[in-house]
Amino acid sequence: MAGFYDEMRDMATELLGEFKQGRVTLTRTTQAEKPEDWPTWEPWTGETTTQVYELDAVVKGVSAKLIDGNVVIASDRELTCSHKMTLVETIVGDNDPVVSSTPAEFDAGLLDTLSIDGKPVTIVRDLTVPGAGTPVAHRFVIR
Repeated sequence: MAGFYDEMRDMATELLGEFKQGRVTLTRTTQAEKPEDWPTWEPWTGETTTQVYELDAVVKGVSAKLIDGNVVIASDRELTCSHKMTLVETIVGDNDPVVSSTPAEFDAGLLDTLSIDGKPVTIVRDLTVPGAGTPVAHRFVIR
């Protein structure tokens, strides 16, 4: 069955790449690890690295069937993206950005920021398709 989902992922990646809307990005900022011998009373201000990934995505109004009035409200939107993301920019510390076009598999964490046309959004609900196993596409309710 894994072959079926791999084929579906490839199809979703192709379609979302062709019909993507606007500029949807995922920004990840990490900080250099603190040395083991660093004094616990000293604040750690290690160098940060910010990576910006571009996503092949479409955005629409939230489906009526998802609106519950509590977690999901009528003004929310749905973002659907492929399992592919492209590293487009890396900034280390205060240095100038390094531009690239390195493909990567989709990987979003709680501390990452999704933006649509430069405006950050909040993920309200994760509706990755399918809910388990090999992901074909990623769907989020956003606000």
